[in-house]
Amino acid sequence: MHNVLQYHRNNTEEHTPMRKPPALSRLLVAALTVVAITPAATGVAHSATPAYPHIWAPTAHAFQTLPDYAPVDANSRSIVQNVKQYGIEQYGVPARDLPSMNLATHQYSNPLWKAKNSDPTYDIQFSDCQHKGYLPSVFQDLKGVHIPEKAVPSEGSDGQIVVFNVDSGRYVELWQSFKLHDKWFACWGSSITNSYESEGIFPSPKGVSASGAALEPYTVKVEELKAGRIDHAIGIAVPPEVIDTHISRPATRTDGLQPRTVKTLSLGQYLRLPASLDVDSLNLHPVAKAIAKAAQKYGFMVMDGSGGINISLENAATFATDPYPELFGNADNYNVMWGGRSRQYDPFPFDKLQALSRNYVPSADVLIEVTDERDDSFGFRAHGAPDGARMVITWWRDKQDQFTTVRTMDWWSGKQIGYRDAQAKVIDSEGNTLGMSSIVKRS
Repeated sequence: MHNVLQYHRNNTEEHTPMRKPPALSRLLVAALTVVAITPAATGVAHSATPAYPHIWAPTAHAFQTLPDYAPVDANSRSIVQNVKQYGIEQYGVPARDLPSMNLATHQYSNPLWKAKNSDPTYDIQFSDCQHKGYLPSVFQDLKGVHIPEKAVPSEGSDGQIVVFNVDSGRYVELWQSFKLHDKWFACWGSSITNSYESEGIFPSPKGVSASGAALEPYTVKVEELKAGRIDHAIGIAVPPEVIDTHISRPATRTDGLQPRTVKTLSLGQYLRLPASLDVDSLNLHPVAKAIAKAAQKYGFMVMDGSGGINISLENAATFATDPYPELFGNADNYNVMWGGRSRQYDPFPFDKLQALSRNYVPSADVLIEVTDERDDSFGFRAHGAPDGARMVITWWRDKQDQFTTVRTMDWWSGKQIGYRDAQAKVIDSEGNTLGMSSIVKRS
């Protein structure tokens, strides 16, 4: 993998930290009859045991399934094509119209180490790689960290490492880390006291990723690839030329430098394969197929800027024997997603990706309730919407006959004569979709 660009690590605490975006809007929709709350309706991610045990709260965004009707950005096609073009220019294959989709397994990937209370304890020392000239406050949280003796950071200049204490639930991630004279050093890092109660999102300016999202929940694990099933959203890094200065939930900060246009992405924004795509019918490399299914069900979350397009897999350093030659077969880190070295598989269907609306994230607790029991009305109520949000209701008589109303309140109840179906969504002051209901059909 080519060096992940480092400018996003220049955390300067003299600046006012970016305000954490408002809590996820939870849209409650009422229809004529009581609708049972099911995992599909609520966005609860799993009905089966995950291939790799989760260490985060069940409500963590990474584990929530994307509904079929997740809102697509109005400029999705332009955004995806822009990302693809820069991906082709940066380590892609122009002759085959293939963007780079590197699977990072050694350099610039995440070593996931498990510690115990019996492992050595370290107060992480500050290595001033960015010439700040002062001790960042995050190092107050990096004392008494248990790290296994055999732990090493990733190869490459990022030198990141993730340590999870299985006894205490403490989660620590470090950037530009190294061990010297029996001491651990890092240029940046963050800690979560108990990950089991956390949604895996750091407040600004904490976290190693430029988005503020924890690394572990969005990293593809070896056990998941062996099982052929990835039960979470996948973190993706894209060229900085396509990252704008805005922040999209669940991200809490950004290193984006580009002005926002119809072609740019915001850190925290989701990409996904459409729900209608038959992934099983595609002749993809087994690893690429597992990634494609997760991209359809959970999505890619844009976490960082990098040279080319990169997906972080569990670092091979955490294993006694490198597991990736067996998993990749005759392919290497790049051409797994391109169809294999001998092109016996189809490339990953990058052109099919959709950019979801900024600030849209799937919720773990979308509920359905009755707010209007009259037999000719609908009721909608939004909970958790930020100040300035509006409710938009679209009504249908048929596919061609529809109209939209905008409400400034967080609820609505009533009817439109002759219109039988309706759908509500909540938008913020910039028009970004924060939450969306399914289409409610009146019986």
